[in-house]
Amino acid sequence: MATRGQLFAGRVERILARAGESFGSGKLQATLVRTASSGTGQPWNPADRTSVRSTHTVIWGAFSQEERASGLIQDGDAKLLLSSGTLTPRAGDRVEISGETWRVKSVQVVRPGGDVLMSEVVVRQ
Repeated sequence: MATRGQLFAGRVERILARAGESFGSGKLQATLVRTASSGTGQPWNPADRTSVRSTHTVIWGAFSQEERASGLIQDGDAKLLLSSGTLTPRAGDRVEISGETWRVKSVQVVRPGGDVLMSEVVVRQ
């Protein structure tokens, strides 16, 4: 049986999908990619790099005047709203959308009551 948080996360995903359809882009899917290493990277225990992927419903967001004035936002940065998935985004992850790859710069997770509902992500190409 799904928890209350999982039910809300499902609603958020449906809302993001509807918002994408309302803006004319349709339901937009993104793949979050995290590269992980195992081993120490030492000659006797070389690091193996593997990628873990998670699919999310996403919409493009807009930066507020305050965010732009902060100096933390650069030309070419974009804001995404991502549904919850098997991975919660973190700085350094990659996001693949419509054949383009973006690098995650910062993440604000919406987590009322401890359950991840969605993430607001700043990405850079």
